[in-house]
Amino acid sequence: MHLLAIQSPAGGESTVRAARLAIVALALTTLSAVTLPARAQLDLSVAARAGTLGAGVEADLLLTSHIGVRAGYNGLVTVTYTTDNSGITYNGEFDFLNMPLLVDIYPSARGTFHFTGGMILNQNKVTATGVLSAGNTIDINGTSYTEADLGGPLLGTITYPSTAWYAGLGWGTPVRTSSHWGFVCDLGVMIATPTAALTAPNAAANAVLQQNLQAQMDSTQANLKKYATYWPSISFGVSYRF
Repeated sequence: MHLLAIQSPAGGESTVRAARLAIVALALTTLSAVTLPARAQLDLSVAARAGTLGAGVEADLLLTSHIGVRAGYNGLVTVTYTTDNSGITYNGEFDFLNMPLLVDIYPSARGTFHFTGGMILNQNKVTATGVLSAGNTIDINGTSYTEADLGGPLLGTITYPSTAWYAGLGWGTPVRTSSHWGFVCDLGVMIATPTAALTAPNAAANAVLQQNLQAQMDSTQANLKKYATYWPSISFGVSYRF
């Protein structure tokens, strides 16, 4: 059984919307530091990060000695792949685009270790197609199909909700110590259950094919709910503290 993978339906309009929201959140995080009562230092930092949610930038502001807020934008990574399996060529692309909006709780006043919770505006997108070579078949819900039966490439998609939850912990602070530069690290999970879809050009005109595709989607959906609801989030980066 070959399971094709993933795609968020986020098109150009939703991508632009996510980018605009990211810019607004980053700007508000930075500008809010200016409106806070005067204090010895700004407790504001900007960081470059890379990890399992992609690569990008974030702004981090300490509101009180124990509470900080962060806004980030990850959208600088695209992963492509091509693989052949049993006469089927799979072509895929994974585009990262997400915006974390997080709250950090520091057990120690103006410390480094923190617990984190919040939400992620998610536009991550993965696309994959399966193209059968001449004479080869693919099994869908126990039935074998040729490329002529399908009417062309088989497209698999997985759509994540536009908003996901996040929980984790990490090390790093916007508080400037002896140096402007600092190291940041976070470990956590993005929590959201994706939805599976599987399509073929001939599905609309072939009721049996459509039924088998739906059965395959239902099976895949059950596995996604069981194994893909929690996406591990690991990121590392370097920050500059003002």
